[in-house]
Amino acid sequence: MTATWKALTPRFYPGPGARARLGLLVLATDMAIEQDIINFTRLDGVDCFASRMPMSQKVDKETLGALEAEILTATANLVEWADFDAIAFGCTSGSIAVGPE
Repeated sequence: MTATWKALTPRFYPGPGARARLGLLVLATDMAIEQDIINFTRLDGVDCFASRMPMSQKVDKETLGALEAEILTATANLVEWADFDAIAFGCTSGSIAVGPE
């Protein structure tokens, strides 16, 4: 029996987030948002990377406002090579307490 060779065209993995890379700033106390975002953005080539932020168990205007001081650190802790298309702050109440700045 003679062996026959077949030429194969290589296919390479395009890398994480080939279509879109999303960053997500998550409160340390949040147990749901990461999976929600993964389910919501379940598309080929779309990946989400999360960074956790310290948060008090007590939720009030003061503790939510204190998140402002954590945003830059949490953002810096996201993977640096990712060149994100968007970064979301995953806390509606905290967004209102911190404000748009």
